[in-house]
Amino acid sequence: MSKSSHSLSALPSHTIRPLEQLGLRLRAHRIHREWTVAEMAERLLCSPNTLRALESGRPGTSIGLLAHALWL
Repeated sequence: MSKSSHSLSALPSHTIRPLEQLGLRLRAHRIHREWTVAEMAERLLCSPNTLRALESGRPGTSIGLLAHALWL
């Protein structure tokens, strides 16, 4: 396991919950816009799996990608 994996697994729940809530809000916005995962991933210039990770609130997702998703 890499150093970053160790630090991500040590995140306290009060840090993880807001990321999960933000991911749910991004997913709701995507669905409201009637965009598929593939369409939004294309707009974000990322893979569908990376978008799913972002919508799931996984803390290892790039902050730049998060900022781009919020802008969309």
